[in-house]
Amino acid sequence: MAKNLYFKTNSRHIGQLGRELVTDFVTALVELVKNSYDADAGSVQIKIVNANTPRSRIIVTDTGSGMTQ
Repeated sequence: MAKNLYFKTNSRHIGQLGRELVTDFVTALVELVKNSYDADAGSVQIKIVNANTPRSRIIVTDTGSGMTQ
């Protein structure tokens, strides 16, 4: 059975966790890989699709366990 969780935060905290912590694309990618290993991932795959085009994407997949409630 799913359980709803509620919490309060300050909008300043959102900025600190987002824009102020991750200041560029390289840092963002490193944070994603670090998060994968924090989730006990045995492997992380980084795939670049349509590089150097307006439709370019970076796809990060891992074998981590994710988060519980």
